Amino acid sequence: MPIESILARLTTAVLLVDESGHVTFRNQSCVSLLPDQPHTFESLCPGEHWCDIRPNSESVVKKLRFHGPDDFVLQAAIRATDNTLSTFLIELTEVLSEDPTFDEVEIKNARGLLNESESLLRGFSVEWDIQSDTYRVSRNFFSLTGKQPPPCTTDVRFQLRSVIPKEELAEVRDCFMQARLKAKSFTITHKLTCRDGTVRNMVTVGKPLIDENNVVYKVISVTIDTTEVIKSQEALKQSEAKFRAFMESFPGSVFIKDANHVYRYSTASSEFRQKSYYDQRTFEGKSVQEIFPPAMAGRLVAREDEILKSLRPKDIKDTYAHPDGKVRHLQGRIFPIKSGEEVLLGGYFIDETEQFIRDEEKDLLMSAIEDSGEVVIITDNERKIRYVNPAFEEIFGYAREDVVGISDRPWRTPENDPALVRESREKVRQEGTWKGILVNRRKDGRLLQVETTLSKVRDKDGNIAGYIAIKRDVTQQKELEQALLQSRKMESIGTLAGGIAHDHNNALQTILGSAEELIDALKDRPEVMALAQDIRSAARHSSTLTSQLLAFARKQVTERRTINVNEEVKSMQMMLQRSIGSNIQLAFKPDEKLWNTYIDPNQLRQVLTNIIVNSRDAINDVGEIIIRTCNVPADQAAGLDRQIGISDDTDYIRLDIVDNGTGMDEAISNRIFEPFYSTKSMDEGTGLGLSTVYGIIKQNNGYIICQSQAGEGTTMSLLLPRDSGEVMASTSNTTTQASVPDKRILVVDDEAAVLKLIERSLARTGYEVTPVDEPQKAIDLLASGNQFDLLLTDIIMPSMNGLDLAKAIKEQQPDIHVLFMSGYSADVLERIESEEEFIQKPFGIGELLEHVARVLSAKADTQQPRVPDPPA
Repeated sequence: MPIESILARLTTAVLLVDESGHVTFRNQSCVSLLPDQPHTFESLCPGEHWCDIRPNSESVVKKLRFHGPDDFVLQAAIRATDNTLSTFLIELTEVLSEDPTFDEVEIKNARGLLNESESLLRGFSVEWDIQSDTYRVSRNFFSLTGKQPPPCTTDVRFQLRSVIPKEELAEVRDCFMQARLKAKSFTITHKLTCRDGTVRNMVTVGKPLIDENNVVYKVISVTIDTTEVIKSQEALKQSEAKFRAFMESFPGSVFIKDANHVYRYSTASSEFRQKSYYDQRTFEGKSVQEIFPPAMAGRLVAREDEILKSLRPKDIKDTYAHPDGKVRHLQGRIFPIKSGEEVLLGGYFIDETEQFIRDEEKDLLMSAIEDSGEVVIITDNERKIRYVNPAFEEIFGYAREDVVGISDRPWRTPENDPALVRESREKVRQEGTWKGILVNRRKDGRLLQVETTLSKVRDKDGNIAGYIAIKRDVTQQKELEQALLQSRKMESIGTLAGGIAHDHNNALQTILGSAEELIDALKDRPEVMALAQDIRSAARHSSTLTSQLLAFARKQVTERRTINVNEEVKSMQMMLQRSIGSNIQLAFKPDEKLWNTYIDPNQLRQVLTNIIVNSRDAINDVGEIIIRTCNVPADQAAGLDRQIGISDDTDYIRLDIVDNGTGMDEAISNRIFEPFYSTKSMDEGTGLGLSTVYGIIKQNNGYIICQSQAGEGTTMSLLLPRDSGEVMASTSNTTTQASVPDKRILVVDDEAAVLKLIERSLARTGYEVTPVDEPQKAIDLLASGNQFDLLLTDIIMPSMNGLDLAKAIKEQQPDIHVLFMSGYSADVLERIESEEEFIQKPFGIGELLEHVARVLSAKADTQQPRVPDPPA
């Protein structure tokens, strides 16, 4: 019937139900909304979802009698095809059939209801009677367009044309013609000019009616205003587009879950989906347990149950392992949502992995800076200090709060070269970084040498955000470098001095020996013998100078033993007082529990005498010299003075000589141990006094420290290693009477003059002497069968040293005696049998004969003698 055709095209869902409550018709809108064909009206939803506006009403079926639409307006929740419940407003209206038993009043009421529906829908209906070619429109057409009902129904056609735009009129008319000629239904969108002048968007749905002869006798249509719907749809599209754009730019996911942990809604940006590898768009309708691994799901469920129980939001930080093995870090918030009686969970998550890594790196960097031993200072563009690390407080002595926020640098000092400061600033401006050594002042006033690196700090856009200074205290390093440089210089000078002394001693040996021979030969010519005696005196004086050079070079022969420094100083005190004069007071302040040391007492006396004399010369008039002794355990010695670089675990005894003389500036104090350097005039000193002291102390594995300032006196501190042995009494060597010179002596020396001198001296005494100038010749003599009682050999020779020569000869003649001689070697006594086996050049003829006789008269060892190792 015609009413069904009209209702079929309405966008409002329409159901036709008979008096028994069974559904007989659904239009297209209802089909898209509801699931399978419901059998009865009340089967659409459970009874508890019905809410009759009028209380105490009877059942819906019993109300299906026409009493006016107001009596049948209901609100109900209906489950749609997507299984969701939606609330609808339902209007029940009785529809009259075409049964002629219905009277005109019922038909009139039905048409009134249709007109009321049209008014609510802002639409109208059109009937085109083909046979009469007349148009009939519902009254809502006139209220919408402002047209007046024409006297003749044929005039309605022109009114329809006048409200439809010309560009659309032909298409509308063609739809009606197709419905007439081809019995074709149609749906068309077009514009309509309303009475208020606005142009509305309309949808016209038309259908042909066919009689029993299969002829179209009428075309009916319903036109509905869709302007608001289109606007709503457009707004919805825009809103959806904005939401999609927002979600794409939002680096996370958004979701809604029910109390059973089932996702009602979930979406996420493509970036988040890619990072998390989960596609949140597939979550809807699934539970947490269905999606995530058991351990992760259990953690999520426990957390969500806690929020549902407390009904309080909670900020979440979570981690999970990506299938690629990397750990992802999420941060978000979950909150309860009340929806009627139901409580849902809403929330969002953001992937903060990159930020977490950056924060972790920043924390690691800050931890490294805080724990760094190097000073870190950060300033802003205006060079105000923004940050200093703990090392700054430790090294510079200022508290952090003393300097943060200020522009001044309290550690700056005028000791820096202004040109260097300008260079550092200019280089940072032009090249971005500068590195160099600056002098800074601690809070306590002490100056530091600081290795400084200055650099620009840029922000993420490349703009200069400030500056950073990294400073490292290299004061100790520079002092040690200076000490090492000084030590190497002194070692080089010592090596040179030792070499000079060696050659000088060989020359003096010839001069001294020849002078003694001349004295013996000229006994009957006193005037000439006096000249020879002058030559011998000059040679011995030169030998003394050479001995001082060897002491500086640490290469003189010593007779060391365990002594107590206090006892030695006490024995010298009166002699030292006489040497400095009565205008200077000498005070001795010993440590009564002083440890022993191991040194040649004569060397110690020489050291004390040289230092005391220098102190005396530094005092212009009256003054005081103090000698102090004390013990220095190893832990105290290591930190005693950074300039000397003590790094072993040795205990020391300390001997201080303090004067209140004129003192020295730094330039002089840096050179006082150099040989031949002196601040005195040429006739007042040789410049070997303190260099000899330096050599003696170093030879005995000790240290010497000079502390002096111009006008404030000088302190010389000697550190000598502790020795645990008992103090040995000083003994003098007894002279052995020369035995009958009936022995064969092999003499080896590369200096021809010395060799001839020794040969003459020994042969004149009665010894059988065989001189050779090369070690190999001596070895060949024994190899050819020659036997000797004594080998007298120099130690330092070009082709082979004397120690190796003695070893080679003892392999051929084990019982041969050996007497070494040298003007150079420092460690001879440590490498030979005893001190009796060595004679120091230059020596006199009498001294030589005495040593030879003593060695030859010694008892032969029952065992094979120890052969000394060659010097390294």
